[in-house]
Amino acid sequence: MRSFFSHISIIKYLLFFSIVFFSTSSYTQSYFPPISGNSWDTLSPSNLNWCQENIDTLINFLDMTNTKSFIILKDGKIVLENYLNGHSDTTYWYWASAAKSLMAVIVGKAQEEGYLNIEDSTSKYIGSGWTSCSSSQERNIKIKHQLMMTTGINDIGVDLDCIDDTCLFFLDTPNSRWAYHNAPYLLLRDVVESATGQGINMYINQKLNSQIGMFGFFGLNNTNLFYSNTRSMARFGLLVLNQGKWNGSSILNDSIYFNQMINTKEQIIEYFKSGIKDKKNFKIGIEHEKFLFDNNSNKRIDYLKIKEMFSALLEFGWNPILEKNNVIALNKGGKNITLEPGNQIELSGEKLNHIHEACAESQDYLFELKQVTKKLNLSIVSAGFDPISKINEIPNNPKQRYKLMTKDMPLGGKLSLDMMYRTCGTQLNIDYKASHKLHNEIYFSAFLPIIIPIILISISTLLKYPSFNIVENDLTNFISFIGKPEIALLIGLIISMRFMKRDNSKNISKWIGNSLKNSLDILLITGAGGALGFIIRSSGVIESLGIVNFNGTYGLVSVFLIAALIKTVQGSSTVAIITTCALVSPLIDQVGVIGEIQKILLITSIGSGAMTVSHFNDSYFWVVTKYSNLEIKEVIKFFSTATLIQGLIGLLASVVIFLLLT
Repeated sequence: MRSFFSHISIIKYLLFFSIVFFSTSSYTQSYFPPISGNSWDTLSPSNLNWCQENIDTLINFLDMTNTKSFIILKDGKIVLENYLNGHSDTTYWYWASAAKSLMAVIVGKAQEEGYLNIEDSTSKYIGSGWTSCSSSQERNIKIKHQLMMTTGINDIGVDLDCIDDTCLFFLDTPNSRWAYHNAPYLLLRDVVESATGQGINMYINQKLNSQIGMFGFFGLNNTNLFYSNTRSMARFGLLVLNQGKWNGSSILNDSIYFNQMINTKEQIIEYFKSGIKDKKNFKIGIEHEKFLFDNNSNKRIDYLKIKEMFSALLEFGWNPILEKNNVIALNKGGKNITLEPGNQIELSGEKLNHIHEACAESQDYLFELKQVTKKLNLSIVSAGFDPISKINEIPNNPKQRYKLMTKDMPLGGKLSLDMMYRTCGTQLNIDYKASHKLHNEIYFSAFLPIIIPIILISISTLLKYPSFNIVENDLTNFISFIGKPEIALLIGLIISMRFMKRDNSKNISKWIGNSLKNSLDILLITGAGGALGFIIRSSGVIESLGIVNFNGTYGLVSVFLIAALIKTVQGSSTVAIITTCALVSPLIDQVGVIGEIQKILLITSIGSGAMTVSHFNDSYFWVVTKYSNLEIKEVIKFFSTATLIQGLIGLLASVVIFLLLT
């Protein structure tokens, strides 16, 4: 969830500077509103040939999306100005990440006046020890790195708003990577205040607000949330649009700094271009969100229980990540377990080579998690919506940014907090070049090892179909050979091995070992079920039921019960269908079953019985058990009951259709 909101902030930040960049190179402002008073020249939309109908549609949309205010300027003059949802022209609202643009201008002004130099180490102004980096690592972080978000301070699995030294530790050398990270930027406030010897609001009022008629201030508690009315934000936009000049006066006269400030677009483009990979270097990663419930109360756990769980996970090699002495995340290698809103936890996995490694990683993580949750008497819900907990009943955690998000999210939609606190899921992240190629490659590589055996088996079966009268020869014999199920499946296995060509022998051996470990018990149970089915067919027990009249509704129920009995005893739906059909087929004519409809309904009833009931001797029962990460008693309670219900519904449908058509 963290990455989503970070990206939203990035978009807002880039959008502002993109607008400025494309406009400043050749733009000359002809009108500026007076510094004092509330007068501001306007232009009529009709004089600009704007469509009033579309304007009305826009305003309605803004109202529905809980927009507070909206203003459009043309050549400095107001064309549209609208206030909605209880907002007015005097109401103050925070700028969010747009305040970074304002801070960049203020830092530039402080440099212009000789208070600081962006090439200076940040430690020169706010002292050493503001991070958990080593002394040399910290000294290498400059003010310009804070402005450009290239400090190299860790931004993975941490609270991006936390400015405590315990939250700021080394990840990479400054200027070697770009990452959206609020905390180092927030500390620019401290840099400016230390350099100028003035509070940030006093300095802004002297150097900016009073010069262009703005009214605004930074909030308390060391945040970069700047508050102003809408027209004040528009005034700042005009200032930047005119390259730091206001009606002939230079507010920011350092043209070199100004050009550096607005030309970050190229740097950002180059950064994203640097992330383009060759196909051979593509990676895959998984993120898991989990609800955690206390089994005693059936309620979401509080932060104290989270601390217990994190402490228990340390035994598996995880390392704690702190914020203000509170454990907010765990780290192990390239993996992180982060604390999410409502005390959800999220695993951000490593960058892996293929889905098989991702599955192995998930199984290891779930194994560790289940050991801990079982010890603490907790239940895990891996995906979906929490229908039990009310928003005000869900305990939160001490991460600072979630307090802000909880306050602000409802402004964007009525169900935003429900999304934040009451939903969880698993997402797969894949490197790719083109979406259509990605889909094709995924489908091709995933299904080819399965489709090929099916095609081979189908062709082999058709060759033996009597009505085709196909002459036997070397070619048909060869097709029949490769169409044998065991041979066809072996071919599918060989094809699947092709997709591991980039892996070394160690990884392939590990993958095959994991596959055998996961499937061996299922194969053994399937084989045992098939053997039991053969014994039943060979015993003559079923044939003793040949006296049964398979005509009418009685017949539908009879074949259902026979198939259900065979399925329950030996576990295989396939064996149950084949055995029951072998029994019923020669008896149909004897008992006078007439009409294609009744024959079809007999087949439907057999199929319904063959899916009733799935339990211990059914291989699919163990597939569900193994890959759902449920306890056996839970699978019996939910899955086995579901197979019984679906079988009975199938029988009921067959009977109803028979009664309606006869």
